[in-house]
Amino acid sequence: MSNNRTNLEKSVPRCDQHDKKKVWYCEDHQLLGRNICIFKNHRRCGEVTTAIEYFQKLKDGSQMTDMLAVLKKNTEGFDLIVKDFDEQLQTLVQNQEIALQSITDLREKVDNRLNTLQKDVTDKLIASFKEEKINMEASLRQCERLMNSMLNTMKSSVTAVEGNDHIETIVLYQRGQAEVESCKALITDMRKSYTSVSIKHHVVSGLGNLDEDAMGKIIIEKQSRRFPGIQGDLKPPLLERKVKGIGKFNIKILSDEYNCCAHGVVYLPCDQIVVSDADNKKLKLFTDKGQFLDELSIQGCPNDLCLVDNNTVAVAVDSPGGIHVVKVEASKLSLSSEIRIPNGKDCYGITHTDGRFIVGTEGGGVYSVTQDGVTDLLHQYNSNCYSLTHDPVKGDTLVSIYNDTPGDVAVSRLSADKRHTDVMKVGVVNKAGGIDVDREGNIYVCGDSSDNVVHMSGDGSHVRELLTSSDGMVNPWAISVNGDKLVVTRHTDCIFGSKEDNYIRIFQLY
Repeated sequence: MSNNRTNLEKSVPRCDQHDKKKVWYCEDHQLLGRNICIFKNHRRCGEVTTAIEYFQKLKDGSQMTDMLAVLKKNTEGFDLIVKDFDEQLQTLVQNQEIALQSITDLREKVDNRLNTLQKDVTDKLIASFKEEKINMEASLRQCERLMNSMLNTMKSSVTAVEGNDHIETIVLYQRGQAEVESCKALITDMRKSYTSVSIKHHVVSGLGNLDEDAMGKIIIEKQSRRFPGIQGDLKPPLLERKVKGIGKFNIKILSDEYNCCAHGVVYLPCDQIVVSDADNKKLKLFTDKGQFLDELSIQGCPNDLCLVDNNTVAVAVDSPGGIHVVKVEASKLSLSSEIRIPNGKDCYGITHTDGRFIVGTEGGGVYSVTQDGVTDLLHQYNSNCYSLTHDPVKGDTLVSIYNDTPGDVAVSRLSADKRHTDVMKVGVVNKAGGIDVDREGNIYVCGDSSDNVVHMSGDGSHVRELLTSSDGMVNPWAISVNGDKLVVTRHTDCIFGSKEDNYIRIFQLY
């Protein structure tokens, strides 16, 4: 009993200030205290009693029982939580073990996959190298054989001439001529394949899975090269030549009321240039040096121009729609005939082939038009076709379509039997305007919104930007090719037009 009393006394809390036992209790503040502190600080509280009395109150009432019941309930609840944590920890350990094994298994699969991809890309590299090496060595041996043959012919010819061997000299001369022709033919044949070849391993960034390119790609880059040395009169094809500006002149003349809007242009074989000025409603004739020669008023708004023959051009007209045929003789322009379009549609693009005209009309319709005005719809495009040209190599009509949606057709090839094929989609060219073809069948097309002139092969497989904004191409509109020279006009902004719209520029391929 004495031990229990001693332990009880030790367990009684003591006042911090006076080191006396706290034997009184304030129910208002739920606070134990010594008698002096309680009566001093809690004299206004309603329920102040001794600790023994409050103990008896707790014992006799239900408060202690209720509290113990709540503690028991909470203890049972936390027991379940503790058990759940134990289960979660065991699950977490199991998950780690499963994940580690999965990583190990995946690594094995990745290694196997990468080994396969590495073999594939290595095989492609070796195969590409062998193919290019074989082709290059074949061309090398062909050139060496012809070179050695020509060297032998030169040496033997000198000996034959010095020995007055007239028969041998003639034979060697004929052989030399044949070798010169063989040389030209070989150079022409090899021109397309005369390239610098590099084989590179390109690592694809941002790989999200082990697809076919996970080990990178083998990229074969070929860049066209010019043959070293002088090749006589052999010149590279037009598609491979560089370009330089050779002229720029003002097409606004004294009789013009407005700034010029050159919707069409033709570079004549005689080195004269015909321009259609839509805002001033006239055709103008200049030399390619910029000398003004003549003008011809047009009833309506003149648009695209085409060459009919060396002394005749035709212009597509809107408001009212039709075609005006104009003679160009002795540096003068004269109206030859007018063709009205029966459906009344405005005419924008125009070209001439096989005695008939092909015109692009408002709404994207392209029609065949005879000399007496009979029309036949060849194809309906989804946007206006402001320029057309005839391909002398394939005999088709090339059509530029004023589209700006990626994936829409920008340049189309249209045959007489109404077959059409896409040559180029909107991309490097945006809102295609003027279009023309050179003697080799290469296509030139102006990008009104892309501020460029694109040069490409007839099938669209080889494309290059011939002129860009850095060359001063701002809204290029009409274009015409004359041999290795070309003339380009600028699209006028009706609201924000500038004096630069009055100028046309001439370039040369070299």
